[in-house]
Amino acid sequence: MIGRLWQLARGQVRVRVTGASLPRFLNLCAAHGILLRRMERTAWNELHATLSIREFRALRRHMGRTGCRVHIL
Repeated sequence: MIGRLWQLARGQVRVRVTGASLPRFLNLCAAHGILLRRMERTAWNELHATLSIREFRALRRHMGRTGCRVHIL
């Protein structure tokens, strides 16, 4: 409960990730310690997830390697 409140206080962002190489994107996130919460795959090439603002900034630095695009919902 307190962990959830702490996450809300620090800020979260909901994103849509599109691209043909979603498994590569997920592996890259795991390798860099980027925690994706509430993930749901909406299509074969689309994924919705929630992450903190700090993790979103870190994610943007590594996106060129996967060919996926990230959009804020």
